[in-house]
Amino acid sequence: MYYIIMKLYMMRRSPYARKVLITAIEKGLLNKITCIQVDLRNKPPELQQFNPLGKIPTLVTETGGCYYESSIICDYLDSLTEPKLMPLDNDSQLKIRNLCGLSDGITNLAVDHFKETLRPEQKQSNGLKKKFQTTIEASLIHINKMLPEFGTELSPATIALISALGYVSLRFPEWKWRETLPELSNWDLEFSTRESVKQTSPVD
Repeated sequence: MYYIIMKLYMMRRSPYARKVLITAIEKGLLNKITCIQVDLRNKPPELQQFNPLGKIPTLVTETGGCYYESSIICDYLDSLTEPKLMPLDNDSQLKIRNLCGLSDGITNLAVDHFKETLRPEQKQSNGLKKKFQTTIEASLIHINKMLPEFGTELSPATIALISALGYVSLRFPEWKWRETLPELSNWDLEFSTRESVKQTSPVD
């Protein structure tokens, strides 16, 4: 049994933090983590002491070790308890990481799109926003055809996709991807009953 008390610097709406929280819940580690909400406009000094990039999520271990990026944090948490979410063989790991990269890419684009909407309206680039939306929608269509590769078992790949879809739905409900991609919507809804997914559902 682990008695490690870790600190997770995070934002409640962050899809990257959601990946970490789902992993922590599934691994039975959430009660070993103190979650510290961060205001990115007024970052706590200790965050940048641990992570000079000042980004979230950042995980600090009991011994003062630090993990800076959501996928690495998830890997670390996965290493602490059994059973593992990541397959043990190299070929399966490569496949999972490749699928994670696709889902994380959608998340990155959605975050960039949302940041653009926060700029003063006269300074926003409609062309850039259209490019983000078109790329995200094309990627979701692509993933809709790849659902057998993601499968229905919880893994780092499915966690990444759940987080990406949740963030897109939160920030851009007008895109109505669930109506145009019912297979992907049903896949996502199947996971929505898991306690880890319900507990981390994004809020505005």
